[in-house]
Amino acid sequence: MNTDKAIKNTLKMLQEDMQVGNRVVAIFDIDGVVLDINHRLPHITHVVDGKQVYRPDADWDTFHSLQHQDTTGKFAALVRRLSSSGLFVPVFLSARVELNARIRGDLCARLNWGTGCPVLMEEWSLILRPEGSNETPKLFKGRVVDMMLERKIDIALAVDDSHENCLEFMKRGIPTLRAYNHLTPDSWEY
Repeated sequence: MNTDKAIKNTLKMLQEDMQVGNRVVAIFDIDGVVLDINHRLPHITHVVDGKQVYRPDADWDTFHSLQHQDTTGKFAALVRRLSSSGLFVPVFLSARVELNARIRGDLCARLNWGTGCPVLMEEWSLILRPEGSNETPKLFKGRVVDMMLERKIDIALAVDDSHENCLEFMKRGIPTLRAYNHLTPDSWEY
């Protein structure tokens, strides 16, 4: 169960691990960043006046039920490269609450990390929104980043596909990359 206590324990272990080898954190969202979700987007978004927006009748159940069809996203290679450098500790920070060990293993397989999965997929590097939380993704991610910064965890980079989440990282002085996922090539707002 991923409660606030579990998040604090995760951050404590992350802080201890970073002291070995003087490494820094790179934060990655899962959906739309390390996994390609474009095939799922039509269930929750559509294009209105040239802009991609959330559908008023968004079908989140279908959106989530199709996650097993996700493929490797644009930033999966960056996660692997940073992890293998020994200088970065990739941390998956997701507003997902339904992720479990089976899905985590499936994620490793889809990212071609095999069944062993590198260090970056161990429990301490996956931080999920607590079940039953009413926080929006941007509030949850902002709060976790604040907890990291309070513990003097050096965050070198954050990658997310949500404009709101990216703003939360940037407000805290974290260099941020935005992954764009669009139904049409000219739809830049999402």
